[in-house]
Amino acid sequence: LPPPPPPPVEIEEPVNVISQTTENATPPDWVLEITTSSFYQATLVLNYNYPNLDAKEWILSVALPPVSHPAQKFHLHEFLVLKPNDNTQLIAPVSKGNHVVAHVQTSASGCNKAINTYLTFEVECFSRTLRQRIPDDPQFPQLLGNPPTQNDLKTTPVLDFENPVVIRWLKSNNLHTHDPINEPPLAFAFRAFSEIRNNFRYKKIPIGMDVSKTRASSEVIKDGESDCGGLASVFISILRTNKIPAHFVVGRWAMDSAKDGYHQYHVYAEFFVDHIGWIPVDPSQSVSYDKTPENLTYFGKDKGNFIIFHTEHISMDSIRFGMKSFDFVQSPIIYAWGGGNFENCRNEEKWTVKKITQAQLGMKRDLPQISLQKAAPPSHVAPTHSVPNHPIPNQVHLVKKKPQKYYHSPHQKWSPK
Repeated sequence: LPPPPPPPVEIEEPVNVISQTTENATPPDWVLEITTSSFYQATLVLNYNYPNLDAKEWILSVALPPVSHPAQKFHLHEFLVLKPNDNTQLIAPVSKGNHVVAHVQTSASGCNKAINTYLTFEVECFSRTLRQRIPDDPQFPQLLGNPPTQNDLKTTPVLDFENPVVIRWLKSNNLHTHDPINEPPLAFAFRAFSEIRNNFRYKKIPIGMDVSKTRASSEVIKDGESDCGGLASVFISILRTNKIPAHFVVGRWAMDSAKDGYHQYHVYAEFFVDHIGWIPVDPSQSVSYDKTPENLTYFGKDKGNFIIFHTEHISMDSIRFGMKSFDFVQSPIIYAWGGGNFENCRNEEKWTVKKITQAQLGMKRDLPQISLQKAAPPSHVAPTHSVPNHPIPNQVHLVKKKPQKYYHSPHQKWSPK
């Protein structure tokens, strides 16, 4: 092996926050009601076994969930990389800002063909419902979650809205430019959402397909169909073209892996409107299940039953192979340095979710086990990343007599019609 390359230089890009102001703003007509849903403990177990591989090093990365998000407050995020034969912890991952990286030397561990990982979340989830404003609502509540940045307006390999295919489609459907005075952002977003619901189909994309070739907005528009990530990419591209901040919400449903091998992966979208914050929309659920004429079942609503992994386009440090970018990270990203190949792999995965109480946050727990490796997992390990009782910045106003409800409101009048 050649000597390892020097560590990459980490350059922090300035975060350009898109500001909002209440000066001269009209009291809003619509609010987003946010209510405490449930506390969850979720664990993802992944055992990797590659009989043809002779790994000298493993590099494993996972995304860190957003500290401040209107649908989720995370209390614990724990990533463990374990030795297959006895499940002892190999190395503590290192934080890299929006992700963590574990770099394992196999000479000391002997795990050159297999490695195990555990990823655990403890979160408080919130449900959200867009509704008309009532007199008791605050006129201009504080923002819940992080404000939008210029990253919520950029192109990516998946959000390729500068592609000629996307531009032609937007123009042909009168979605390329909009008048924010006669058609406020909330109304325009609903029109874009309805365009996808009425003219696209859901299609399951096999795992392992090249994301930029299957879920890119240009490819989805040409095919007229895609899965949750692809349909969300079209919606986000429409809004970003029109300078409305929007992004993916990437994660898994708060329920156990299904017997058919579906491990609850899902992607939906959010867009930002002044004085309302981040509004959830789920194009794929609408395409698949909403048969109502109003088309509002999955617009401005979520049930607080989703574990968020990340919401931004992530660049991860692969150590040996430079920085790698991803739009969807719902499992550890794994690299191996050495010889052999990844053929004939025998990887097993299990996603386990259970409801807990607030008092159970951070308590000692038994980690689940799956069949590939027979050794019992440790009964408890110290968390690698925890945020005990972390307050959400800019906590929203509490509403009297409804201590678990929060509100955000847009200054523009909006109607689904």
